[in-house]
Amino acid sequence: MTRESSLQDVLEPTPDPRWLLTADGFDPLRENVLESRFTVSNGFLGVRAARAMSRGERWVRPPRTFVAGLFDISSPEQPIPGLMTGADWLKVRMKVFGAPLIPHPADILSYRATLDMRRGVLLTGGRVRKLGGPVRVRTLRLVSLSERALGFQLAAPFIVFGFALYAALGILARLMPQLQVFFVAMPVNILAGLLLLMLVIGTMMTVFLNFYRDQMGTFIGT
Repeated sequence: MTRESSLQDVLEPTPDPRWLLTADGFDPLRENVLESRFTVSNGFLGVRAARAMSRGERWVRPPRTFVAGLFDISSPEQPIPGLMTGADWLKVRMKVFGAPLIPHPADILSYRATLDMRRGVLLTGGRVRKLGGPVRVRTLRLVSLSERALGFQLAAPFIVFGFALYAALGILARLMPQLQVFFVAMPVNILAGLLLLMLVIGTMMTVFLNFYRDQMGTFIGT
């Protein structure tokens, strides 16, 4: 079996339709429901089924990734803990000779999402209008069961930093009630977070790329 045929097989759903949940087209009124139903998760990290290609101007809801047990308060006006939203790792910009392969926003001619419950993957495919002819885009999304805590490991420095920062600010608010802690927290959080990112980005990418290499080697048989 060649490498090309192996990749083609990976992008095909399970032959038995009883394992498949399929949705055709795009309806903004149903987007929230479909994203919830087509979510992939490993019990630790969950990714909602937001469209990965050319959301464009009809993009209704932002993509969301959640970590089990990781909560945060969205605003001081509504101090109700909720699941913290992770980074948008679905945003990819492809260029050919310096020009975008798919214009933004683009007109999607067709779109299909298939949740393969036997393999635990979300397969999407569609055609996007482009000068010179339509472009066919196919994606595969999964959440690994072998490395369930990979996302948490990559985010661990920032999680520990966040806990330490807000604990210190809480103590400071008790000692100095007249200090507007929330006005101080925002710039400190941003600046310190950027400095921390500069220190750990090399290690984070090394861990992620090693994992990516091992997983893709399994798929394409290398």
